[in-house]
Amino acid sequence: MISGQLPIFRFFERLQQDLRFGSRTLRRSVGFTAAAVLSLGLGVGAVTAIFSIFDAIWLRPLPYEHADRLVAVSEVKLDEPGTTWDVALANYSDWKAQSGSFDHLALIHAYWEQILIGGERPEQITAQRVTPGFFDIFGGKVLYGRLFLPEEYEKGGTPVVVLGYGLWRRLFGSDRGILGKQLSLETRTFTVIGVLSPEFTSIYPDADLWTPITWRTDNRRARHLPARCPVPGPEGLRSPCRAPP
Repeated sequence: MISGQLPIFRFFERLQQDLRFGSRTLRRSVGFTAAAVLSLGLGVGAVTAIFSIFDAIWLRPLPYEHADRLVAVSEVKLDEPGTTWDVALANYSDWKAQSGSFDHLALIHAYWEQILIGGERPEQITAQRVTPGFFDIFGGKVLYGRLFLPEEYEKGGTPVVVLGYGLWRRLFGSDRGILGKQLSLETRTFTVIGVLSPEFTSIYPDADLWTPITWRTDNRRARHLPARCPVPGPEGLRSPCRAPP
């Protein structure tokens, strides 16, 4: 029994000696020690960041029902292979009317940063403008109020807004009486009609609120213009859709 334990004892004895020798060496070379620790820390941090991105994009499923059926659609120029264009509003209207391949089709004006006035304090927020079908695709449900009505997407319709759960808690103190209140955004006044449930996750997670994209469907000129949202912004129009099973 003693002879069987001897190799293990010698292993730990040598390990202890190696650790002592290593610690003495590191104490004598402070600069080398600092560089080694810094390099190790940067390496671990870089690997962790890369894995987090890889996990979010490739390993973790999208937080939507029927995520395997979601696709993004863009316009392309035949003479410029590999390039994509924002979707023209009139073309989107044709796609939606003629396509039998998708359950829902929607346009998103990705980012629209403005100062919101009407809460406890003015705040810069990130908004999205969307067309019908957006909340159907991403499973948006309201905690209070309602989503947009068909007539609210028409040109000249009443300006309305749906708040994200985070903005509602942060800027309005979870006020359940927020429905019907007026908010100022981009020099226009919007009426709050709903608050989204906390489970809702937009494809752009920084979005704070949503308003309808309003336009005239008989505007034929929109079919031939470079596709841009009616309001200025760093992003144009994107078209997500959901294919049938």
